[in-house]
Amino acid sequence: MPKLAIFDMDGTLVTFSIDAKGARADVIDHLVALGIPREILQVKNSILDLKVLAKQHVAATGEPKIDWEQAGADVLAIIDGYEQAAAEVSQPIDGVQDVLSELEQSRILMAVCTLNSTSNATAIFRKFSLDRYFALVAGRDMVGDRRKPNPAHGLFILDKLGVQPADACMIGDHPSDMEMAGGMGIKGVGIVNERHPEADFERFEGIRLVSDKDYSSLASVIKEQLELA
Repeated sequence: MPKLAIFDMDGTLVTFSIDAKGARADVIDHLVALGIPREILQVKNSILDLKVLAKQHVAATGEPKIDWEQAGADVLAIIDGYEQAAAEVSQPIDGVQDVLSELEQSRILMAVCTLNSTSNATAIFRKFSLDRYFALVAGRDMVGDRRKPNPAHGLFILDKLGVQPADACMIGDHPSDMEMAGGMGIKGVGIVNERHPEADFERFEGIRLVSDKDYSSLASVIKEQLELA
């Protein structure tokens, strides 16, 4: 049976510093322009949560009348603009090429599960000649609102590649990546960094931790989790 390593993109494979606060602020401005009260929208909310709050307001009050299909397209256009700006300054994480090459030599399938659009992620990988390593790149557009940490996002990858949960491992630098792994019933490797130290991963069982300053050990840890070492 094939073994599969599922990678997060931002902060795990490439540096990707998106202005998330700016994107959320622009989405709020757009929803307010459509008639949603500003006071129910906060920049600390995720963009998905902002859309939910807006729809809940309309459902409760009947106002304003909004074409949600067009509104959704407009929000995605805002996000795409911020992602394109981040992509222009992204760089591969130090040591990641060696990690991917070692896993390829061990005949481990590799995929990417990202909140970015599939086209944006694929363009970044092509820019750095990393695209050849991945059997599948699954962006948010492939699963609608069932994106990670919803396990449906990861399960979509398993289904597409014909891999059983027992033969897969998630690698990511955010606790939400390990949350998705737990929901899928697969093992995980958490990348410890300044934003998310070891303490942020303590609640997860059955995972291994690797420092973002020590990618030389990452491939070996992934193979151990996949019971290939």
